[in-house]
Amino acid sequence: MSREEIIKNVSEDTGLLKRQIDKALDSILYHITRGLQRDGRVQFNNYFVIYLHHSAPRMGRNFQADEPAQIPSKRVPRLRAAKSYLKIFNDNINDNN
Repeated sequence: MSREEIIKNVSEDTGLLKRQIDKALDSILYHITRGLQRDGRVQFNNYFVIYLHHSAPRMGRNFQADEPAQIPSKRVPRLRAAKSYLKIFNDNINDNN
């Protein structure tokens, strides 16, 4: 589902203008990003947690030059779904197969 589809669906559900929803979505994403920068974690109870995972520096390989290359550490956002949210998708898994 794309951003445009989400905005269209929310507009149909709520009766709000698409530009209002677009502005609200921008604000939500901005504050999620700020929360990750500040706290390293954003939690939506009963849905999911977004957190920053720290990967340690490691040695990789430059295949073009055929020599070792240092890969620096970095922080990567990850999402972990809540058990109650996963239950929605997994309750009828055997019925669909």
